[in-house]
Amino acid sequence: MRLHPSVFLPLSSLAFALTGCAFGPSASSLPQPGVAISGTVFGGQQPIVGSHIYVLAANTTGYGNASRSLLTNGVAGTDAIGGYVLSGAGGSFSVTGGYTCSPGDQVYLYAAGGTVGTVTLSAATLMAVLGSCPTGGTFALTNPIVGINEVSTVAAAYSLAGYATDGTHVSSSGTTQALTGVKNAFATAANLVDLRSASALTVTPGNTGGTVPQAEINTLANILAACINSTGASSSACSSLFSNALSAGTRPSDTATAAINIAHNPGANVSNLFTILNGIGAAFSPSLSAAPHDFSLAIVWSFIPNQIAIDASGNIWGSSVGLMEYSNTGILLSPSTGFIGGGLTSYPTAVAIDPAGSVWTTNPPNYALSNAPAYNLISKFNSDGTSVSGRGFTGGGLNYPGVLTIDGSGNVWVGNGDGPNLSAGAGTVSAFNTAGVPLRNSPFAAGDLTTVNGIAADSTGSIWVSSLTQTLSGFNYITTSSLTKLSSAGAIVATPLVNSTTYDYTAYAVDASNSIWGSAFTSPSNEIFKVTSTGTQATSSPFAGNSALQQCLQMAVDGSGNVWCASDDDSIAEISNTGTPISPDAGYTIPNFLGPQWLAIDSSGNVWSTGGYTSGVNGGITGLTIELVGAAAPVVTPTSLAIQLGKLGARP
Repeated sequence: MRLHPSVFLPLSSLAFALTGCAFGPSASSLPQPGVAISGTVFGGQQPIVGSHIYVLAANTTGYGNASRSLLTNGVAGTDAIGGYVLSGAGGSFSVTGGYTCSPGDQVYLYAAGGTVGTVTLSAATLMAVLGSCPTGGTFALTNPIVGINEVSTVAAAYSLAGYATDGTHVSSSGTTQALTGVKNAFATAANLVDLRSASALTVTPGNTGGTVPQAEINTLANILAACINSTGASSSACSSLFSNALSAGTRPSDTATAAINIAHNPGANVSNLFTILNGIGAAFSPSLSAAPHDFSLAIVWSFIPNQIAIDASGNIWGSSVGLMEYSNTGILLSPSTGFIGGGLTSYPTAVAIDPAGSVWTTNPPNYALSNAPAYNLISKFNSDGTSVSGRGFTGGGLNYPGVLTIDGSGNVWVGNGDGPNLSAGAGTVSAFNTAGVPLRNSPFAAGDLTTVNGIAADSTGSIWVSSLTQTLSGFNYITTSSLTKLSSAGAIVATPLVNSTTYDYTAYAVDASNSIWGSAFTSPSNEIFKVTSTGTQATSSPFAGNSALQQCLQMAVDGSGNVWCASDDDSIAEISNTGTPISPDAGYTIPNFLGPQWLAIDSSGNVWSTGGYTSGVNGGITGLTIELVGAAAPVVTPTSLAIQLGKLGARP
């Protein structure tokens, strides 16, 4: 193992740095007063001299646009990207007062080109995320020292993947949701890498309980370093990297774009990319000793809220000991025992967020008590966790309430019949307005079955409902399932798949065309289906998928229309809107992460899955949540707001 030189490396130590020996900082190498940002740029273990260092901010005028250059004064030169300074001996650079950012700007450093010894690095581009512009307009106090290398580039590529086309095109629309998504994406980078040393973290900062895939980050960094520390763009390492890190079939020509492409396609050409490391010493360690199943990057969190929902700020809400809330970077925002009140006394059975940001829950009947109907209520909380539903909202035909969805008008639709067995309960749908008052004629029939086990609203105001009945035949249960579409007034308007004894419908998500996606546990095999807004099977539906897609327990549609599922194959799977599997056959896998149950996508493009567990010591199990960083296209959250804005299955 060769140690990474300190970002404070004295210039006199350059000769030793080239052999991998590290020295401590000298007084002359420390940042001087008045220097806004300083640091070093390295390719692997070797300093890069003459690299162009740019200060860039995410563009907010539309997707695919060029990042904004912030460096205007005191520059060494200006080109099509913007103003830049040059790295000097030892890879050191300084950006003084030549830039000003505005609060709200999301800022990063971009390094291009330079030389290592006599080798010109024509394909070398690197990134490091600074984050939100401070109030004072410079990073002199918050991030004065920055290391730029392949590790910081991998962290930037994955964190910003939802908004990045390449290293100089990080952009979004100017909507509130998009700006929130970009801000949270930039903040995520700090959960992966230490900005000062440009080294991969093992755990998230601040004791927030996240485990970082350090070895995988280092492995990706080593793949980039193999190209950067080669003889140039035409080298075997660079050629192999660019041939296997494609975007829509197009080869990148620089390392930062290659890293972003890998983040966009984490299941593609994994073995070929890993083979680049053959015979090349690892610049960063620890690293993986064998090729992984895929190159998705997952932060594994120790918290486990079930029934996950994401609000407009990107905060994660879910059911645990009470109603739990976490920030998008994993900080606990609720009491450790959760929010309770408003009729909620323990674990919510379902959680959803309305367009105004209020959080609604259905509450668990105690099946062992004779007064279980007293628990037939729903609760409402303000966005700060304050209960606002008195002793709970009742009426409207609530009868063992289970699943929950909220439409674009803020009406709350609740599936009934989640009783102690699947032949009890009403099999109806209850509906309430934003004040918790039952809608006229509630409850509404959802077919002639007994238990509603799935519910979803679309952008037309329609409500899709799945229900089932189980009857005992000998020693076996026979499940009869149906899928029904209700109007906004609760009337049945379509029963496209009704009373099937071979389908067990579950896992629902609605896309931009108001088609509903679900999984059907069938005999003899499982399938993914897509039903159009008119109630007919879409072309080629049902889809056989692959082993992971055939076991979806919950689904979500991302901003590109791709469908994601929490798979009982112990993975997270992805399929295109036309039914083509995108993830590998076994899905995107996370070591030791088993049994994911719930799934949601945030406005940064992170995929969250909760309800999973890992095998513990002596056969024990521990609940977990995983965050696939930058794996999906960003979406509008909460889902009810996306419905209201007509942005289901679309970017913010």
